[in-house]
Amino acid sequence: MSNKIWKEYIILGDMVNIRSNDGNLEKRNLFPNINEILLLENRLTFLNDKYDELLETLLNSNYINEFERQKFSCLVALSVIVLNQGINITFGNLPLLTTLAVTVSAYTIPLILKGKLDKIKSNQIVDGAYAVMKLCELEKSKFSNQINKLMADEIDESTIIRNKFIKIKSDREYNYQFLAKEGLLEDYGKIEKSLIRKNKKGKLDQYLDLIGCGDDEKLIIHDLVNETDFTGHEKQLRLRRH
Repeated sequence: MSNKIWKEYIILGDMVNIRSNDGNLEKRNLFPNINEILLLENRLTFLNDKYDELLETLLNSNYINEFERQKFSCLVALSVIVLNQGINITFGNLPLLTTLAVTVSAYTIPLILKGKLDKIKSNQIVDGAYAVMKLCELEKSKFSNQINKLMADEIDESTIIRNKFIKIKSDREYNYQFLAKEGLLEDYGKIEKSLIRKNKKGKLDQYLDLIGCGDDEKLIIHDLVNETDFTGHEKQLRLRRH
């Protein structure tokens, strides 16, 4: 992974020394709910890395031509840096995170849609990657909000253990749950037309329940179906031209 995954921490007086898996050490002032917050920070790291992988998938796809690729690359690099810095600088500024997430989508998605559709398969890959990117954004917003609430608590001295290394618990269960959701969403491009038809017949939710979608996946798929249905005619015109 490109970002830090916290492994353990030790409280020395009013300071917290946090060690990552690569051995690097970060010092912070003592803060409340340390175990929960560090676990959520690890989830944000996991999601940031996943988001970066998906952006790489988009950039390596034939979905966009070279000129659009260069514009998209510059914007993505800037957006990701700003988004990650926003998360690293403060967890208490949720409006900033939300604004940045909206900015990334507002500027990158039109660039993708304007790109040349070279292959149907490439189109499906990008649609699937975009669906999982929306899941990442949703999850990051949710965990950032949880961190804000936990940071607002008072420090409970009765739960503080000083001068002893404490390991941060494994988060494999969340990773597995995310991968299951990702598996559903990354196939979105392959079944997009079928989903649109089911939506028009009022049978979309019934089908999503059948394939095991949770509330988050349903929200994302409904959003994508409505967005795709709106731009579908324009996409078809581009496909005919190319």
